[in-house]
Amino acid sequence: MSERTQLSTQVTVSQNSSAFTRLLAEVLSTSVEAAAEALGALFDISAPAYSAQELLQGVVMSAQNLSITELEALRQQLPTIPPVQLEPIAKAQGLLKALEENPVLRLGMHSLTQNRSQLHKAQGLLSNARHLLETGSVRESARFAEQAQSLLVNGLQTLHDRLAEAQHRFVVQAAKESLRSLGYQWQAAQREGWTAIWAARGAKGIAVLVSPDNELTIDMLGWEGTACQGELNEFLKALQERGVSFSSGRRFPHGRREGGVLLQGALRIARTRRLPLPQALLIAAEPRLAPQRSTQRLLAALLQQQIRQGGAR
Repeated sequence: MSERTQLSTQVTVSQNSSAFTRLLAEVLSTSVEAAAEALGALFDISAPAYSAQELLQGVVMSAQNLSITELEALRQQLPTIPPVQLEPIAKAQGLLKALEENPVLRLGMHSLTQNRSQLHKAQGLLSNARHLLETGSVRESARFAEQAQSLLVNGLQTLHDRLAEAQHRFVVQAAKESLRSLGYQWQAAQREGWTAIWAARGAKGIAVLVSPDNELTIDMLGWEGTACQGELNEFLKALQERGVSFSSGRRFPHGRREGGVLLQGALRIARTRRLPLPQALLIAAEPRLAPQRSTQRLLAALLQQQIRQGGAR
């Protein structure tokens, strides 16, 4: 009984930490020592699990909470100004503090040239916004604060993409090594932030898709009965031994020796178009790719909306 499996991945930093730290240093244009220090400061547990997506979600929540605190402080300092007019600067300051309080994000904002420039501009705009607010130029203050928040959101988007890239490369390499350790010969292809791996061992095969958000989709063919479950477990165990852990996942037994919808479609495309199977997998997965691209495009707008919703209750 072959099956399709979907899993959200994390990097267990305590395993193969040097390999992941080198990747992180590379994408953040910083030293390995600085990356290691930031990772160490990020966690206070013995077996930390890192995920770029969860890091982003965490900073959004932190910014919301900090913006409320900032708004309350501004209301006490400037009691004559209506709270709604204080919200733009409170939200921008909340996001800035959330970025500065996260060691990995702080490192990225200061080490990447583009982000450092955006950060300095945002800080200058916020300083001007505060001065304008105190002198009664409320509308102009709000304009400066919104510009600062936009710069910070853009910087966070860039930073998230780089952090996700480091995780993606780590997960893909771990998948290749895991499949090789189980006796498979693999081929791989990439497209628009996705990676497809096809691994064959005799008449059996495993297809692996890794999304830009580092979710794994696994489809299998060639097994009878429940034998595929044992092989899948061995593959997942090999991934975990190489530092890849899973925050959530679902299994979909399809009971077809020839594979699930993804593999059957890829095999048909490979046969009719004479393409390597990894490329055919990416084509077969196109309906999945389109929503993912939309999600990435909407991330900045969604982040801004969530921050705006973080005002005082």
